[in-house]
Amino acid sequence: MNDFNIIKNDLISLGVKKGDSILIHSSFKSMGMVDGGIKTLTDAVFDVIGDSGTLLAPTLSYEYVPQTNPIYNHVDTPSCVGAVSEFIRSMDGAKRSIHPTHSCAAIGDKRDFFVCGHENDFTPVGENSPFAKLPLVGGKVLMLGCFVGFNTSMHGVEEKFGTSYVLSEKPLAHTIILEDKTYEKDYFRHAITKNGYKQRYDRLENVMDMKKGNVHGAKSYLIDSLTMWKTAIEMLKKDEFYFVERR
Repeated sequence: MNDFNIIKNDLISLGVKKGDSILIHSSFKSMGMVDGGIKTLTDAVFDVIGDSGTLLAPTLSYEYVPQTNPIYNHVDTPSCVGAVSEFIRSMDGAKRSIHPTHSCAAIGDKRDFFVCGHENDFTPVGENSPFAKLPLVGGKVLMLGCFVGFNTSMHGVEEKFGTSYVLSEKPLAHTIILEDKTYEKDYFRHAITKNGYKQRYDRLENVMDMKKGNVHGAKSYLIDSLTMWKTAIEMLKKDEFYFVERR
């Protein structure tokens, strides 16, 4: 069996279905050698979700847009969270949401729904972000060869709840460079580390069911986003600091 079919069958076994909106966090190297590289992975994903599905990837750029030089070029600033996200950002038909540190790229049926409007938020993972829109359409988070703790959507949960530790005290002026204009906008930044905490999003495994399996040998998780947001919010109501711990 070739790598395309192995990945396709593993995704199906994990629970990925036709029409799904999938937000993928990934460590491609954890899959070992894959004939055809990342394209084989994305081809397999699209073969499973079909024309009615949508593939999203976080194209976070906070490392390239630091607070000391907060300039974001929507076309040229790359993703700092892995080769798969950068590959998806560069695919024909992909569109990227406008945000200096926490953009997403999307390709497929619901592409415009996901990426449009993110520019209206003042926080990284606000209500207009693709992360926050995922549960509205029954989307899923795929952690492919990646630790469950690296789940950016959980920042959105913390923002929605209003935890005391997630955001900077004050916003920072950022320069946004688009193809047709350049402007400045104030954005709050995530400040969990600065506020003395470290993420413990792995604790989500203790409070909700998630599908687990291997995709081309890489340990993977498929998480229903609506269940995740509801469950995490309920946990924060009980303990605001459940998903962090002191550094």
